[in-house]
Amino acid sequence: MDIHPLIVHFPIALLITGFVFATIELGLKKECKCKSGFTIEPFTIQKTAYYLLILGSLSAVVAVLSGFIFTSDMEGVLGELRCTHLTIAIITASLSILSAISYTFYVFKHSKKARVIGYVLYLICAVLIGTTGYFGGEIVFMFR
Repeated sequence: MDIHPLIVHFPIALLITGFVFATIELGLKKECKCKSGFTIEPFTIQKTAYYLLILGSLSAVVAVLSGFIFTSDMEGVLGELRCTHLTIAIITASLSILSAISYTFYVFKHSKKARVIGYVLYLICAVLIGTTGYFGGEIVFMFR
């Protein structure tokens, strides 16, 4: 079994799911009680978004490294796509780390400014991870 595809897709799931939790947390002013008796607390959603961001950032770094290790050199259009894919992946991993740092200040120091900066960076990461995935899909499905 080839583990490289698992490494590559793991940050996609973590970062996008974490961003969804961060967005939900933005909309919650107080706890929500469902009809079934289940309670959703903003603090729990916030911590979930934070830990998914931390795990997503770490796995994004691992995915970028695995891209360098497990992919061979490519030429022509395929080489250009690989270069674009890796460049966006590096930017995404870097921004996810910056977002995680900012979110750390928000979660532990309750800084509203850090919350805004962290969320905006998280949003950019969610968009870029989709873009990175698109170019990765182009490499795999159009040229192999």
